[in-house]
Amino acid sequence: SGAGPHAELHRHGIGTQLELPGVGGGLQDHLAVPVITRSRLTSLDRVPQAEALARYLWDRSGPLSSNVAEASAFSHARPGLDARTDDPDIQFHFGPAYFRDHGAKTEPGNHFTVGPVLVDTHSRGRITLASADPQAAPVIDPAYLSDERDVQSLIAGVRQARDIAASAPLSGLRGAEVLPGEGVRTDAGLRRHVQQECATLYPPVGTAALGDGPDAVVDRQLALRGARGLWVADASVMPRIIHANTNATSMMIGGRAARFLLDDLGRP
Repeated sequence: SGAGPHAELHRHGIGTQLELPGVGGGLQDHLAVPVITRSRLTSLDRVPQAEALARYLWDRSGPLSSNVAEASAFSHARPGLDARTDDPDIQFHFGPAYFRDHGAKTEPGNHFTVGPVLVDTHSRGRITLASADPQAAPVIDPAYLSDERDVQSLIAGVRQARDIAASAPLSGLRGAEVLPGEGVRTDAGLRRHVQQECATLYPPVGTAALGDGPDAVVDRQLALRGARGLWVADASVMPRIIHANTNATSMMIGGRAARFLLDDLGRP
């Protein structure tokens, strides 16, 4: 469209219609790392599929009625954070199943997962163009773990996840830890686990950030700065990723954008 950083547009032979250096920058995400333990109870992913479907069709119960992430909690994990003044850096998701690589990888047997999720994200990536073809997929560099604070938060989160799994009532239901594994105890070993197993929890934000500064892409009414008739109504306008799931906030952004648009059109 020609709205974005001049150098990036020029590199692909696209004329600059609107110089907005912040477009595509500031990419932030929540990363999850699996900590998986064997379970003495049948896990969600081990209930026979036919039985699970029958129970759901009969009375909407059973494994198919679950959101998999059955419980959640927030924590100050990274050393040096003050629970009285600092935001939590880790959100835990508990699931009575083997959850690794977005559920694509499985293992025989019953398991439960306590997954630390980074919510105080300091790494910043960006989205750039692959070519001038508007149908071409963009180049996405999330720059995961490029800030050492993110690594330290997730290492500490893995240690806390182990403490949770080893505490009652889970301690009475657990078997051996399978990931990262009982023998992985050093910071170096846990760092490798974090680097190899971390994955997005699906809420990337920030590449069309709201603000008043030179890198802001949209203004306080979510309108593209310097343009008329174009609003942005999704999580890309968040200048910083929130320390929680982004769904409710994204719905609020959409609702506010609709109100701003109607106000601009002079409609009730």
